[in-house]
Amino acid sequence: MSSSDVDILSHFTSLDELIQLVYQGAHKFVVLSAVDDVSWTIHVGLTNSEEGRWWRGKWGEKDIQKFVGEKTSSIVLESFSDRLAHTFVQGDLQIGNWSSEKGAEINLTLGPTAKTPIRIPLTELSPEDAALYTAKVFAEIALQAQSRKSRLHPSATDVIPPVAGFSRRTFTPPPVAPVPKRKAEADPPVANKSKSKKKHQDEEDAKAQDKIKELEAELAAQKKLASDAVNAAKFTSDGLVSKAKTAPSGSRPVKGASLANPNKKARKYQAIEFGSDSDD
Repeated sequence: MSSSDVDILSHFTSLDELIQLVYQGAHKFVVLSAVDDVSWTIHVGLTNSEEGRWWRGKWGEKDIQKFVGEKTSSIVLESFSDRLAHTFVQGDLQIGNWSSEKGAEINLTLGPTAKTPIRIPLTELSPEDAALYTAKVFAEIALQAQSRKSRLHPSATDVIPPVAGFSRRTFTPPPVAPVPKRKAEADPPVANKSKSKKKHQDEEDAKAQDKIKELEAELAAQKKLASDAVNAAKFTSDGLVSKAKTAPSGSRPVKGASLANPNKKARKYQAIEFGSDSDD
């Protein structure tokens, strides 16, 4: 789909409701960006001026087509818009040809050091128009403050709302992503579940360590009993062998000695012969 068939400015929502400060030399400028169904509008205010001076610059569809072409896709338009918004948010801005003289032709330059910087011509507002715009800005700030109990600045516990808008858009903006606070409220249960799981795991690890210590103690006791038994058996065996070696051995009786009195020789007995009846 070409740019001639779509609403070009409907793809520039990323540039709506933006605000930035620009420090340049001794001057400080506030820059506001807004998008409606007619144009992309830039307002630049000189904050350190006693006169309250404001400048305004606009880009319509034809100005945008000079950069993206008359026939381009929605993807290219959104990419171009996002690139400009990123440059704006990063503060890569400059007041080109700055001069405090009335009627000076100054501009807002986005990406002054880029290969193709974007320059939007600025025209100074009359004191009446400047005062009217200032009142409008404060009205938008007051409207946003209602959600903070009319406080000018949000407290630390408040969810910071989008920057005050300064546009009169008629098209529907893209859906807003959930605010961080809801995510923060949804996170604690996950964290608690993780802590509970970790605690359970620590308890299981402690039980396992205790079981290992019990087994090690039991094994050590069994080894000690076995060692004591081996030492006891060795001691008994060594004692018997030593006793057998040290016991006096009995002297063998002298051959022919008396068994009753080994110091005496055994008596010799002569066999008695008896005569037979035939000798008579």
